[in-house]
Amino acid sequence: MAYFLKHLTEETMALKKLLIPPEFIRNCGRVNLTNPVVLEPTVGDPPEVELELYEDARGFWLRNGWQEFADRYSLNHGNYLLLEYKSFSRFKLVMFGANGVDVMCPASSFHNVGSNRNNQEFPDAEREEEIRGSPVAGGGGRQPARPRSAENAKQKTFMATRKGRTADGGRRGKRS
Repeated sequence: MAYFLKHLTEETMALKKLLIPPEFIRNCGRVNLTNPVVLEPTVGDPPEVELELYEDARGFWLRNGWQEFADRYSLNHGNYLLLEYKSFSRFKLVMFGANGVDVMCPASSFHNVGSNRNNQEFPDAEREEEIRGSPVAGGGGRQPARPRSAENAKQKTFMATRKGRTADGGRRGKRS
């Protein structure tokens, strides 16, 4: 497998094309690059992008189709791209935001915000509580206190009285 990492700079974005590094081409023995090149993102349809020979004939630019791809995935300067050459002009592409977190879906797909990768829907309140209680969010893994239902309150009272305690947690005195 052959990989290269690209950091998108303001200059790169202004050029509206992406250079495949000459070192990558040289190290991979000129890999079988032909037009068009297919970029396979982690999510979404793989676009076809045309190649243009670099000025000194050692590398290639991804040109026609690149800007549309960058717009679709809302790529900006500061983002990183990890490209893995698969074979026959196909690259697996993983995109990372400036914060280092992978960009999972095109900007046009944000209507699925409440679903996970398996398309299982989560009600917003459940999802919010799941995030709040996670160790990452600072919740220490504990779930926040929830109001007890009337049935749960009755069960707690019943169990406390069976253990010799009053409903408020105190000990009952012995009867003589």
